[in-house]
Amino acid sequence: MFQHGGGPSLEVLGSEKINKRGQLMSVEMLLVDEHSTLIQGSVPETIQLTFRGRLTEGSVYTLSGFNVTRSNPKFRLSDGPVSIRFNEGTAFKS
Repeated sequence: MFQHGGGPSLEVLGSEKINKRGQLMSVEMLLVDEHSTLIQGSVPETIQLTFRGRLTEGSVYTLSGFNVTRSNPKFRLSDGPVSIRFNEGTAFKS
């Protein structure tokens, strides 16, 4: 299962969230753990350049240093009640 603060191995499936004016709001991902549990992941627009070139769709990573928040009922990629939100301290390795 996903652990706050580190350890799960996740597969990344990505998309971008764009507002009506065509501006990037966040990079949204569907994360899949070793038990096939799905959870939404989000990288805010303000830090997306930090992760953009380093995360590859379909690749497997181990994450640490992320926030766990309630899922947004208006924009959900999975049925889970919580989502992972990347922050400046989020680290990952393949």
